[in-house]
Amino acid sequence: MEEGPSGPSGPSGPSALVGVGEVGEVFAWGETSEIPQLQEQWRKVRVRRVRGGYGSTFVVGEGEVYSGDDDDESSFLVPEEEAIDAASGERHALVLDARGGVWARGEGSALGLGATVEAAASWTRLDVPWRGVSVACGANHSAAATTAGDVFVWGRGMEGQTAQSREECQVLLAPKLASKLSAKPRGAHDKVVKVACGHNFTVAVTDAGVAWAWGEGRCGELGIGRRVGRARSPEKVAFGDVRASDVACGWAHALAISFDGALYSWGLDQFGQLGGGPRVDDDDDAVGGEPHRPPGLEKESKSALAPRAVAAFDGLRVTGIAAAAHASAAVDAEGRLYAWGRGTSSPTRVTFFRNRPVAAVALSAGRTIAFAPTIVTDVVPPMVPTSGGAVVLRGVGLWDSDQIAVTFGGTEKVGGRYSRDGVAAMLPPRSTQGPVVAEVSFNGKDSTTSGVAVHVYETPEFLDACPRCCDNSGTATISVRAGVKTLPPLVSKTLATVRFGDDIVVPARVLDNTGVVCLRAPRAPESVLLPYECRMSVALNGQDYVAVADGTFTIHDAKVDAVTPDCALLSTRPSPNRSRTVRVGGTGFFPSPNLVARIDVEHDGTLLSCDLDATMVDDATAIEVAPPSLVELVQTDQDLPKRRVWRCRLRVSLDDATSFLPAPDNNLALTLYRDITPGELRLLGPTAGPARGGTRVELALPEDYCDLTANCAVVRLRARDAAYDFFDATVPAAVSEGGRSSLVFETPPVTIARRPPEEKEEDEDDDKTPPNPDDEGRPANNSSKEEEEVVLPPPPPDARVSLSIEVALDGVNFGRALDATFDAYATPTVSWCEGRIFSAARPVA
Repeated sequence: MEEGPSGPSGPSGPSALVGVGEVGEVFAWGETSEIPQLQEQWRKVRVRRVRGGYGSTFVVGEGEVYSGDDDDESSFLVPEEEAIDAASGERHALVLDARGGVWARGEGSALGLGATVEAAASWTRLDVPWRGVSVACGANHSAAATTAGDVFVWGRGMEGQTAQSREECQVLLAPKLASKLSAKPRGAHDKVVKVACGHNFTVAVTDAGVAWAWGEGRCGELGIGRRVGRARSPEKVAFGDVRASDVACGWAHALAISFDGALYSWGLDQFGQLGGGPRVDDDDDAVGGEPHRPPGLEKESKSALAPRAVAAFDGLRVTGIAAAAHASAAVDAEGRLYAWGRGTSSPTRVTFFRNRPVAAVALSAGRTIAFAPTIVTDVVPPMVPTSGGAVVLRGVGLWDSDQIAVTFGGTEKVGGRYSRDGVAAMLPPRSTQGPVVAEVSFNGKDSTTSGVAVHVYETPEFLDACPRCCDNSGTATISVRAGVKTLPPLVSKTLATVRFGDDIVVPARVLDNTGVVCLRAPRAPESVLLPYECRMSVALNGQDYVAVADGTFTIHDAKVDAVTPDCALLSTRPSPNRSRTVRVGGTGFFPSPNLVARIDVEHDGTLLSCDLDATMVDDATAIEVAPPSLVELVQTDQDLPKRRVWRCRLRVSLDDATSFLPAPDNNLALTLYRDITPGELRLLGPTAGPARGGTRVELALPEDYCDLTANCAVVRLRARDAAYDFFDATVPAAVSEGGRSSLVFETPPVTIARRPPEEKEEDEDDDKTPPNPDDEGRPANNSSKEEEEVVLPPPPPDARVSLSIEVALDGVNFGRALDATFDAYATPTVSWCEGRIFSAARPVA
């Protein structure tokens, strides 16, 4: 409800009042262009109203009225008063000031300045005892509603538009009360709050929603349900139970808004100004079918004698209307502007404003002006820490100006800078959390009134991240833990971002009531050399970052490719001596505090998993893993299984088992085996071979060792005779590929010669011989006797040596020697051959 000079004056749509002054942009079109053109001269004007009239349009600012028909910034200045409304007729115009005074300019009786003034080149105030709240102009008459709820009219009255019953009152040169609409007999509850004038008729609306009309009614423009040549006394518009809140008049038609936002029209419809065409979709032109005539519209005259709802606006709430000549326009609650008439019967969306809300529209005979307020739609980021930060106000109707200022919370004003993204400004530090409304001004004083807030929050401390590293696939999930379980309640769940180093930024999500920020692991740019170690920081608003206290993070491309040996001896129980290890090789390793090895094996239909001790060695080129004991593997020390060979999968993680390094075929095999007793190993043969070596020997393994691969298995051969104890050789062995559980190796060359007897130690005195100079004159070194090469005697032809056999399937841990031995014998030398002739017919003697 509009506040008049002395209090409420009843309902009024945006065509009459935009607000208590708005910053925005005015567009005009019609006479020279069919496309709305921005009127830049009014950008810095705080628009209060846009008004139309018989022949002109106006932009009403704070205290000034601008001509909407001019292309310059000229204005109508009311002396020492603040103008708040304007209207125009065929040859005159009126201005209403904030004190309720009415001012006139132009010529003719419609000025209302009395019999002695026929023309006024400058604004002249009417000498009246009342104060106005609404003014309107017809072609040659004027009307005003007062703070008392009365209606005064003046000017031409031959068609009854001055509401005077006396025949002699053809023209009123000064305002006169429309007696039937006097508020005094009816009480203060039924006051006239709005007046509107057509060419030769007048309509008034009371605060109770009752519409009255008088004057010429040949085309049904009075809406009283019948035609009349003139109605000298106000009559009720035939609304029935509908209550009207606003009204606008054209040449011979009228529009009205009901209290519930429905749109009604009546009067002449020759040019489609009543909007009775097909319903119009928001984004299209008229939809299908022939134009239909609303009930009550006379076919012959194309007129509606009583108000009828405009079907095109069913379901919409209309907030503003305008009418002039044979045209109509309306604005709905969503800021959509529709226009019709001038030959178009269907209300059609003005698509120029498809993405721009319109607050008010005004019409004249050949021109349309619309006011689109500057609206701050959002603030980016919508949250800023209490320490302050940069924000960008985004919206519609923003423009560049050397007087841009942004106000936070209505009191703190800072400078702003315009760009295509919006208006940038710095929110100063604040001591408290909560919403702070941000508005923008382009003239340094008048700000928007959008009410969009930026939320100020207290930045929490972020402690650490889990995991602390990830591969470069970008598939892992990372959790960052804050020092509090409840993060600021105004945080958008998807607004947060996490930054790695200076260049990698990843969107994150805040989990409710956990104090955890969750995100998908990043991928490093191609220019970054892996592994890439960086620091993590978190921005709950996606902009203002806080470092994670323990936030060192590594992005890597590590992978494993082999385990050596591929089998390991399985002890029954854990041993304090963890010297038995396997070594995992690969690429891209780096020192990680979260190094974990895990072994998986299936047993009796259950998948067993066991985490192992792992250590990075050799400058992060390999990883040593201590295999588990049987108790650790099955996680119990009761009823231990008798199974002796466990073919397992070994996995390695650098991020505390959050993810595991890729391996060939995704399976890094490690076989755990129980120790083999000597009696279980059998020498299949041969049991002897030449000392020169090369004999392929096969050892039988127990049947349940058939799954063993043992790529590092070795066999150690040692002479059993003490005379040959200097011989000790280790050779590689391999598991047979013939489907049997056997181990195959080739014998090495064996030296068959007895060790010569050790010489008896001489006395100390015997070793002390006089020094002799060498050839160069230097004394010889007598610290010890020169070592002489030991020459072993050649073996006899029948010499042989027995070698014990020991096996280490993992290449390290040898078992006890086999009961059987392998005999290496000297190769016989053939010195002569005696030939004899044998006959097959007789036996040899």
